[in-house]
Amino acid sequence: MSTLTVKRDKKGNVESAIIEGGTFYYAHLKTPTSIYNDRKLPYKEARKEYAVDVAVTEDVADEWDEIFAKQLSKSIKNDKFIEKYKLDEDNPQLPFPDEKKQYIIKITQKAQYEDGEPIKEGLIPRVKMVLDGVAKDITFTTLIGNGSTGKALVNCSVNDFGTFAYLYRMQVKDLIEYEVTDNVEKDFFGVDEIEQAAAPERKAAGEGDEEDDGEGDDKDGGEDKAPEKPAKKSTSKKTPKTPDPEPEDGVDPDDF
Repeated sequence: MSTLTVKRDKKGNVESAIIEGGTFYYAHLKTPTSIYNDRKLPYKEARKEYAVDVAVTEDVADEWDEIFAKQLSKSIKNDKFIEKYKLDEDNPQLPFPDEKKQYIIKITQKAQYEDGEPIKEGLIPRVKMVLDGVAKDITFTTLIGNGSTGKALVNCSVNDFGTFAYLYRMQVKDLIEYEVTDNVEKDFFGVDEIEQAAAPERKAAGEGDEEDDGEGDDKDGGEDKAPEKPAKKSTSKKTPKTPDPEPEDGVDPDDF
């Protein structure tokens, strides 16, 4: 069972909300993903967002839709849900198997401002697990796999167009870690496990193993080569590079 807890200010506006008992799918927290409208563009050119799909009960989806009318949940029939989220057809492990439909709330946070600059560090969503009484940050060390469960905290803003939710924190309670595998290679070799040796360190073009002292063997058969002409010195003055601006301080989580 999932729940939605809402915190309001003195004016009754929603400040934040917590979805508890949700199941996570397609979590993009370690690396932001291209927004839907830019998915056909090269990744470097696309606008990006942090995102996660959270499966909740129908009651929670209804509560969410009443508050966030511009960010409505979606209902998906079980067979379509299994197909969309690539569940095992023989043992699909639906979030709420007794229901005819599954309900998904998509929560996002833009990765950059309108001018293209990255958002403040304090606004980047974080994923944590409570281990030995400490909320350990696993955002950049662990990939959250489909079917992981926990709760999500969203910050909210209110304007003339409505109330909007922005992904802020996730707590994973039951982790299914996503592992990058190469099924094509497994099929090719006909095995269940692939072992990959580390590639040797590569050097930049023109960089040898040792400094040439001019007394080594001539690899071209000992023929003398004409000395290279010294490069002409440029008389133009280079414009000093402007240093990158210092990043702004992040937002203290206690402020939310």
